[in-house]
Amino acid sequence: MWKCNHCKKTVDAELIDCWNCGYSQEGLPPDTEVLSQIKEAKQEQKLERENEKYRADRLKNKASSLRLPAIAVAGIFMFLLFFHIVPAHLTVFPKRSPSFADTFVDVDEYIKRYNDQNFIGMLAMQATPLYQQLAERGLIVSKSKTNN
Repeated sequence: MWKCNHCKKTVDAELIDCWNCGYSQEGLPPDTEVLSQIKEAKQEQKLERENEKYRADRLKNKASSLRLPAIAVAGIFMFLLFFHIVPAHLTVFPKRSPSFADTFVDVDEYIKRYNDQNFIGMLAMQATPLYQQLAERGLIVSKSKTNN
């Protein structure tokens, strides 16, 4: 290793001229060919740094562009976790407890499922919060109420 007398940079021992300024180990100024080589090398290094910065910025922008859709999807899932949706009646109402069960309610299918139950099954369905909320909103009514 040796130190350049002109730019004061440390230079590897196997190099004859300074890698930074082109001056020789004896302090002689570089010839024009060496200067042009140094200039080209510095330009290549600068271009490489700019390319690395550009790639890093693109990667950062790509990651931030995915952030908003991810937040939107998470928001939709959170909404589905806390609400029952009855598309046929354009009705949305809160669940008694958060879950993904019975998020989209097909009232006709729910009534069919209820009618296919035995007496114990009907009682069990009547005890569910979903049944009670559908009944409160008048989306389902018992046969005894329709006969009166």
